[in-house]
Amino acid sequence: MNLKKLALLKAEKKERRSESISIEDFEDIYNQYSPKIFSLCLHRLNDHEVALDTVQEVFEKFWKRKDSYDSSRPLENYLITIAKNLIIDHYKKNSERQLEQSEEKTQNIHSMSPEDTLICDEQKNLALSILKKFPSRTKQIFLLSRKRGFKNREIADSLAVSEKSVEYHIAKALREMKVLLFRP
Repeated sequence: MNLKKLALLKAEKKERRSESISIEDFEDIYNQYSPKIFSLCLHRLNDHEVALDTVQEVFEKFWKRKDSYDSSRPLENYLITIAKNLIIDHYKKNSERQLEQSEEKTQNIHSMSPEDTLICDEQKNLALSILKKFPSRTKQIFLLSRKRGFKNREIADSLAVSEKSVEYHIAKALREMKVLLFRP
């Protein structure tokens, strides 16, 4: 490729980059890509409201950066990249929040009176002994849900069972625990 063609290509690329996106263009882009972005967010986040918020954030970021967008790159890939980064940020924030909550719980445990600590230990031991009596699948699903914090969909995927099955086992375990822990 000669230098003249190379210079021409660079000039065209620069010209394409400097084209600004109008509000009408943005509305068309939103209407075209928002369903796909929403589908991606919903699949990754498993929360309808959070997915909607994330889609709005994707297009807000795109609008703010519209002048720096390189139109030679596929727009769909650009929007998906923004969405994936926001999803990662969401999970980072949630893991930090969960860590803070568990630290608060630990502090609360340390500030309990000796009687409260004894009662708490007794209830924990009773719950563990009840849990040992559960069928292995119910015990496994309950521990993944309550101890490890997995969502029903994650449990279902990892154990290759239906989400309804997961719900059934958790409900069964909670019912039995409630009856055995709080009986008079």
